[in-house]
Amino acid sequence: MKTILVIYEDSLTSKVIERTLQKNNYEIEKVQMSDLSLDQHSNPDLIIIELPKIIDMGIKLVKMIKETKSSIKILITSAHNQSDIDKAKQELGLNIEIIQAPWSKNDFLSLVKKMIKKK
Repeated sequence: MKTILVIYEDSLTSKVIERTLQKNNYEIEKVQMSDLSLDQHSNPDLIIIELPKIIDMGIKLVKMIKETKSSIKILITSAHNQSDIDKAKQELGLNIEIIQAPWSKNDFLSLVKKMIKKK
């Protein structure tokens, strides 16, 4: 079973993500952004991050994760506008995908599956 670490700021969004992934047989580890300590978590197949309202905080978080787990794939969910998302994509580089809200569960799952399969 593939393991996904979900780092969230908003509990409603994380519940939707969690239910969607569990219904599709993924093992989920959840941590609130304010309680994040990567040392406590195994090596997940994918990390999903809800991009915080302050986009620079999210960019710093991803960079911190990449310093310790450089090859990990990260999927970011975001309610930010397209120019903010483009800025984040440019700064964050490889093994990062961003899905903009509102997203459908099918689009979300397709992206998760694609990222987990990608080497």
